[in-house]
Amino acid sequence: MMPFLRSWRSTLFITAAFLSAGCYFLYMKDHSGIDVQSSNDPYGDRGILEKEKGSLCDAAAIDQKKMAKDDGESQLDSEQKDRVSIGLMEFQDELFAPLLSLYLRKAKGELIPTLQSFRSGRVPRILLWADPGKEIFWTSQLTHVKDGLCPLPCDITFDLKQTNASDAILIYLRNAKNSASVISDLGPRDPTQPWIMLTFEAPTLANSIHKTKYKTFNGLFNRTMMYRRDADVKLPHGFIVRRGVDAASLPQSWVIPPVMDAGSQDRKLAISFISNCKSTTSNRLQYVKNVQKYAPVDLFGKCGDKKCGHSMYVDHKYDPIKDPCLKMAGESYLFYFAFENAFCNDYATEKVYNLLHYPIVPVVRGHADYSMMLPPNSYIDANTYSPKELAERLLHLQTHPKEYQEYLEWRKYYQASTIGGERTFCHLCARLYDPDFYDHQTIDDFEDWFEFKSQCDEAERKDILKWLLLSPMGGTYVRH
Repeated sequence: MMPFLRSWRSTLFITAAFLSAGCYFLYMKDHSGIDVQSSNDPYGDRGILEKEKGSLCDAAAIDQKKMAKDDGESQLDSEQKDRVSIGLMEFQDELFAPLLSLYLRKAKGELIPTLQSFRSGRVPRILLWADPGKEIFWTSQLTHVKDGLCPLPCDITFDLKQTNASDAILIYLRNAKNSASVISDLGPRDPTQPWIMLTFEAPTLANSIHKTKYKTFNGLFNRTMMYRRDADVKLPHGFIVRRGVDAASLPQSWVIPPVMDAGSQDRKLAISFISNCKSTTSNRLQYVKNVQKYAPVDLFGKCGDKKCGHSMYVDHKYDPIKDPCLKMAGESYLFYFAFENAFCNDYATEKVYNLLHYPIVPVVRGHADYSMMLPPNSYIDANTYSPKELAERLLHLQTHPKEYQEYLEWRKYYQASTIGGERTFCHLCARLYDPDFYDHQTIDDFEDWFEFKSQCDEAERKDILKWLLLSPMGGTYVRH
């Protein structure tokens, strides 16, 4: 190589190295409890800073990787290229980050809310419009609000007489027949009072009780609380947090130390829990059965030949850490299938998090961006494999324990929590201290924003079109 080219490449490599070192310094500074900005805004500038820092660090890491590869310093296979170094490029659960920043600032005594007076006093009040027959479920969901574990407090009531005295109305969509059934209880909406649509489910299931026509809600809601990334209050069913300062800032019950010992050395290959055997948009049961043609996958639940305990749904109270069936799975298997029953944008349920307390690798399948939720190289995305290819990959890892162990390395630096809906209500409480949350707006075409065709079918059609364009004649389309 000519001297000036060597000099040019060396300069780029050194520059990338300095940028990477700077990124590491920024991370350590941010997570050491020093120089975390305080602001009257309950969300602060942390998100913007993290985004800018992430862009700079991503560029530095890419440049450094490229230089190393081009100079022959590293020969990585195609899968390893996609893995991100946990030591340098630090993962952050983007869906949990806003709430985590509040706890970090509260721990330092720097959390000063913008709004300090509300309709009924110094604490915002939320009226929850939902089926009173599900009292046990709602009591468990609201535990952290009632016990004062949220970074910013609020009151939640079911008393319809408190409608006008409430700062926001939370409407559980699954219990609504139509907009008339809601208005008959609450009266016309006050433009200064947020009416928040709440759902834990995808559009395909959110109307399973009353076969609700979403069109009737056009113009009724002005805020949303659900799993989608564009929701005003996001509702993931768990989170990942970095050990140390971050985890220590949270309620102790949220960060129970995980099981680190892999247990038996004779663990079986894979396990799946499926109890909804009907044909779903994800076709998950058929996918599992196709994998079973090439590798042993134990299928539990109503759809399988093995039984353990009862069906686990988000609206039935259960503790994933104490559940004996999940404990059995976490200690006896190498992989578990976290397959969603609907392929809708951003849709990921408690299945993703239920077993992360144990040293087991999730195999995920859905239309969520799992890279936002889970650390790099901590999961296997079935969307990138056919059933046969997935079986081959799992069997390979079973016979190559060092490679398998790489999927558990993240547990040295992070831990998972199965606290989902409970802590999301804390996020809702915090949003009510933000004056922008009360800005007058409505979702004029709620049907189009929420309903199945635009959020679920479209993604599936894109996959089919991609297969038609790229697959060789005679190939088999694998539903992703």
